[in-house]
Amino acid sequence: GLAGLAHLSSYSEVPIHGHRNQWGLMTRSPLLGMEFTAFQKLCRLAGADHLHVNGLNSKFYESNESVVRSIQACAAPLLGGYETMPVVSSAQWAGSAPATYEAIRSVDVMHLAGGGMLAHPDGPAAGFQSMKLGW
Repeated sequence: GLAGLAHLSSYSEVPIHGHRNQWGLMTRSPLLGMEFTAFQKLCRLAGADHLHVNGLNSKFYESNESVVRSIQACAAPLLGGYETMPVVSSAQWAGSAPATYEAIRSVDVMHLAGGGMLAHPDGPAAGFQSMKLGW
């Protein structure tokens, strides 16, 4: 949670990677209702240096428009210029890189594609090469 993140941040000397596993609960319920734009600010204030934003055409329910808003929210300066690195993930592969770039017009993201590289028909090295070529 946020309290644990803030505590860890108080003595960590390495970047802290934040996963947004609580956000799914908050965004789906109109009674709890929190957009990622608000959630990411709380995570950033608590000390997250990178933050998951889902991915375009991913395996989850989130729309591509919502993913793009999440990326843009992380990239927006906070408190005099502080940004956090958006982490694009979930069913990503080399073919999703051009669409991601087209949507956000930036390479300032971490684009995670574990299965998208490891499952390449020619092996992981070819999957890695394909990701480089995709970007």
